[in-house]
Amino acid sequence: MLLIELVEQLWRRRTELANITVDQASQFFSLTRRLQNRIAWQQITHTGAADTPPAELPHSITAFLADGLQATVQQIHSLWTALSPAAWAPSKDPTRLTFPALDAVDVLAQKAQDFDLGFEHFYPPTRVCICNDCPHYLQHHTRARLTFRNQHYAGLYTLGHGAVPVILHSLRCRACSATYHLNYFRANDSLGDQARIYYGGQPHVIQAEKHMVFEDRICHLFRSQTVHAHASASAIAEIFNASMASPPAPSLGAFQPAPLRGESIADLFDLYSLLLHHSKQGTNLRLPETALNQADRLRDAMQQRNIFMSQNGQPQWAHTCSECTKVIERNGKPHVLTCAVTDGLAIGRPCCRVHNCALPLPTPKARYCLTHAHLDAICIVQGCGAPARSGMQTCEEPAHVAREDAYRSSGQSFGILNQRRRQAYLRARVAPGQVGELLSGDEWSESEDDGLSELEEVQAAGVDLRTQETTQPTSKKRRRDVPHPLPPGKKVRAQFGRHRTHNEQFVVRPCGVIVGRGTFYGAESVSSVAKFLKSIFPMIRSMPQVLFFDNSCSLRRWLQDRPEAAHFKNTALVVDVFHYKSKHSQEDVFCSTHCNPAAYPDLYDVDNKRWTFNSSACEQANAWLRKYQGQLREMSAIRFEFFLDEVIMAKNEATVEDLRRRGHEPHLRPASSFRDN
Repeated sequence: MLLIELVEQLWRRRTELANITVDQASQFFSLTRRLQNRIAWQQITHTGAADTPPAELPHSITAFLADGLQATVQQIHSLWTALSPAAWAPSKDPTRLTFPALDAVDVLAQKAQDFDLGFEHFYPPTRVCICNDCPHYLQHHTRARLTFRNQHYAGLYTLGHGAVPVILHSLRCRACSATYHLNYFRANDSLGDQARIYYGGQPHVIQAEKHMVFEDRICHLFRSQTVHAHASASAIAEIFNASMASPPAPSLGAFQPAPLRGESIADLFDLYSLLLHHSKQGTNLRLPETALNQADRLRDAMQQRNIFMSQNGQPQWAHTCSECTKVIERNGKPHVLTCAVTDGLAIGRPCCRVHNCALPLPTPKARYCLTHAHLDAICIVQGCGAPARSGMQTCEEPAHVAREDAYRSSGQSFGILNQRRRQAYLRARVAPGQVGELLSGDEWSESEDDGLSELEEVQAAGVDLRTQETTQPTSKKRRRDVPHPLPPGKKVRAQFGRHRTHNEQFVVRPCGVIVGRGTFYGAESVSSVAKFLKSIFPMIRSMPQVLFFDNSCSLRRWLQDRPEAAHFKNTALVVDVFHYKSKHSQEDVFCSTHCNPAAYPDLYDVDNKRWTFNSSACEQANAWLRKYQGQLREMSAIRFEFFLDEVIMAKNEATVEDLRRRGHEPHLRPASSFRDN
């Protein structure tokens, strides 16, 4: 349809369409194109006539368009008569998706680079300088206008069009030299260092790196993949490159959007999370301009967020719903019964070797924190304080040297395979009575690679040459000291690898909402658990009336005659049903009397023959969290804390929404209900 023909059709119906806006007409055009399959099904009886629009719209479509576009039925009829030849797509396949009728992406892909245009052009959200210490503002009390500074190409990563080239423009204030970019402006802070100060609110397009910007919808998708699918950053990048960015992104001159990398996705997750946090708090994110990389630039802001979470807790800390709070009758009066479950999960991260030291490591590969870094020059063997050899972890003591040699050689593939070959050779060739011949012959000559005879290696591995059976007990863990027998004497104990935190302790409501988390560095001792619970529930009235813990009997014994017991005076410490059946002895009278769930009538619904609360909620949460272990093991302390808090918060949001859909009425208890009288 020619434009002049369209104008003529509209002019003929100018009376009916006098108050129809351009926006209404364009929406009508797009909606009828999207509903073409439905219109054709109802109005066209012969497939051969499907290339021509019907004279009238179905009544249901007419009513929908009139209501949606705030127009009369007569106006809808007039719009259809005028626009149907242009809106109707001939030879449309009813099995394919309908693409927007007014999207000109194809034209941009073909011609934009010839005219130095991008698929999108992004500018800062302000045309005037907003720095309050700008000399122009201080002198004239008016905002200085910004001038053009620079532009550069970038890749825009979207949910609908994959990766497309765009152009980012920056502006500059001549008075104070502040530069304004898409998400932030760069100015000097109070110390004279340049900082990136982000604008308020949550941006719709996020600039994660100089040449990478992301649509907010794709950021939300990446975050959801991390939370609900446990996808790693590299997996998310590969998924995008293989599916959403295929075929390869169009180029803009010499620039073409680069494929995503795992590092970019990890940095984007952190930046997006920080922006969400500051948007909710009504504050502005500040990042240093000078940094080694984006991860280094985000580190201090992540640490501040970690401190905020440690002081304020999870947003769902005061959560309650009909799944984790029950109303029971006591002495003829209603009584509210609250519940929580606590348990630990071994997903340790690298930490300082000194027992219970919570100071962070300077790098994930370091063995000591900065405070205890001097211990790196001391022999690693327990009880030995001699200086370590240069480049080694042990001193000159032969037994200590042999222990380190055993540790280092056991990790070499050639040594492992050679050892297995020799053991197989012995089992196949050595018969009883041949031990003396082997000892006196040349078969057991010294090995060039490690200096030990094959006989010594096999004996060290626990193979009896008389019976060809293993004499030493086997273990699921690979023994790291097998190849080198140690000199006789005192047993040498040493840990050459990095030390890791013992476990993460969680508190979960029976409905699945995680309300607290803490790191245990040395062990999951009952004293540490008691201290942790007091930090999660600092007021006595905030403590749950029922607390399930797999070692409640030991915790209850430890609390007896201690001042900490006052904090637990209104809490029943009970072993969860699963662990009580499988891990606790029937002969333990104390546990059976005080910690058996069956000893508390309120915890079992006799009429429905089910337990009142889900005491396995923490085990279920641990099963979800355990899938992050591969990602968490090598994270720094700051990012470990940040990442866990973020995925738990996102998981809680999804859990609360699911509880709301199922009618369990989730809500937050008022702060006044937790204050001790």
